[in-house]
Amino acid sequence: MDRSWPAPEPAAPLSASLAPTPSEVVTYSTSTPINQNEPASVSIREHPEPLTDGESTITGDRRWNRMAMASGVFLVLSAVAAIAPGGTAILLYLLSFAFITGIIGLVLARKNKEKGQLIAIAGIALPLLFVAFLFAIEKNVF
Repeated sequence: MDRSWPAPEPAAPLSASLAPTPSEVVTYSTSTPINQNEPASVSIREHPEPLTDGESTITGDRRWNRMAMASGVFLVLSAVAAIAPGGTAILLYLLSFAFITGIIGLVLARKNKEKGQLIAIAGIALPLLFVAFLFAIEKNVF
């Protein structure tokens, strides 16, 4: 039994496969002649401008800032860690993450006019209040 493969057919050059067929060619007629050496006058915005207050996107609403949301998640996790037995070992880490992501989220939310500014502010203020409360307890202020 002979197990030899047939010789492959020669491939067409790549340029031949990219050339449009006559059915794909579309012509446009314009009243003004087009100069091939001039660049196109179509304006393309590379970076979209931030939304103004009340302006909506295609989906109908401004989007949420993800760093502000991460700050809110760290706040919730720190509340759970404060209640859970043995959770105080990780509490200051979670509060510091909430503080850092809150600052970044607030800056980005204001810059891009996104939702989540209040969550970011809470992510900044609540860890500071909690740490101040811990220092007050340590110094026997209450």
